[in-house]
Amino acid sequence: MYKVLILDGDRSARYGLKRFPWSRYGFEVSEEAAGGHEALSKLAMGGIDLVVTDVRVSDMNGLDFLEAVRRHPVSPCLILLSSYNDFEYAQQGIGIGVFDYMTKPLSEAAFGETLQRAEIYLQKRQVLDGRVQPEPASSPAVYLSVEKEQELKELLLSGNIAFLSAAKRLERLLEPLPDAKREPILLGAMEHLYQAMDTAYPWVRNLEKLEPSYAERDKGTLFLLRAKELFALMVKYELAKEKSLLRAICRLVYQEAESEVSLHSVAAKLHISADYAGRIFKRKTGINFITFVTRVKMEKGKTLLEEGHWKNYEISARLGYSNPDYFRQLFKAYTGMTPTEYRSISRRKLFC
Repeated sequence: MYKVLILDGDRSARYGLKRFPWSRYGFEVSEEAAGGHEALSKLAMGGIDLVVTDVRVSDMNGLDFLEAVRRHPVSPCLILLSSYNDFEYAQQGIGIGVFDYMTKPLSEAAFGETLQRAEIYLQKRQVLDGRVQPEPASSPAVYLSVEKEQELKELLLSGNIAFLSAAKRLERLLEPLPDAKREPILLGAMEHLYQAMDTAYPWVRNLEKLEPSYAERDKGTLFLLRAKELFALMVKYELAKEKSLLRAICRLVYQEAESEVSLHSVAAKLHISADYAGRIFKRKTGINFITFVTRVKMEKGKTLLEEGHWKNYEISARLGYSNPDYFRQLFKAYTGMTPTEYRSISRRKLFC
């Protein structure tokens, strides 16, 4: 793993950066600093490959800091972050030799692509410096092919039990690789499976607490455990069954979450009795219909709060709750935070 130092005077910004899935791209955050002098002191100890810094450095001129980093004996790769207002300032940094410049808020996908290019740059520089030997062409496959990844997605979303066997094969294929290379590949593969599930069935994954038991952890790797969890969701909610009554109920709840959705309204649209719909739902999911509706509405509420276009009482009304205090109670019970607290945290997100 390449070592990263984060420099930003804003503690919450540093926290947001540290939460990024660095290992997926071959990096790990080993140091952080609030000011330029602190960052230079940590760089002097060696071992830093990449510096991610805000264009504004609190205790010294930002360009002077960049120049000092550039003169460092083992000059690390530099990624510069700034707001649009600092564009001209950042351009001067690019002239000094910054690897890349990005504006806040960051796109996770764009930042990931920048890290991929930075990793290639660092690999080439190590080879040119004679610090590492280039990998032979015959070495085991390091990257998961698009075809294999697509196969995993299709097997998962079709509810094919062969998905679990394909996941095991992928792990065996990557066994010859060192942990530093294998783990980011598996993490990336799992993230893409999560994205595929969220795109097809946006209401399902966040409603379940996907945490393997200690007994399960002893039986396999985290990648395989997560794969089993995703497949279990496909089976539990009958997502691969086109004519499944349970799936139809869940889809209607998600589509009508911004209204006063009820068991009677859903059952009427499916031309079945409310009692029958309620019994089917409870028997197959283990929870009652009202609990499921509340979870879906709270997830919708989180999305609306993050978007920041509506006041709390407006979101409450959109979700079918005439009493904002009742919505507040439900939201806090579900998330552990009030809507106002959740909105405040979401505004401090570094990534859009």
